[in-house]
Amino acid sequence: MAVHYRDSKDVDLFQLARLFAEGGASDAASDLGRLGEVVRGSTRVVWATEHHKLIGFASALTDGAFTGFVSHVVVHADSQGRGVEEALVDRLVKGQPGVTFVMRATTATAPFCVALGFKPTDGLCFTRRG
Repeated sequence: MAVHYRDSKDVDLFQLARLFAEGGASDAASDLGRLGEVVRGSTRVVWATEHHKLIGFASALTDGAFTGFVSHVVVHADSQGRGVEEALVDRLVKGQPGVTFVMRATTATAPFCVALGFKPTDGLCFTRRG
């Protein structure tokens, strides 16, 4: 069966929590309220299903003019390597040619970011928790 993609905040939070938990993000998966905030607070949300099961999710924040931040890309282990990750990110960034999207990475996840079409920069990234 084909993978179906949706650009919508209508994602099932219970299936999303399961997907996050299976992807190793158990902190996010354990709090449906905060997971709902991720969906509602994102300016762009894309998700993928196969056989009515959520297999992928991606979200981004963007000002729509200059800058965007891809905050989540999660794909079920059984669906990885089938182009789902790339399709999710492509749908997030499409239609915004003037926007430069950034994605946070660690040394371990940098190859994943490059595979999604992101380029490393010479700049530094700083984080601050609110």
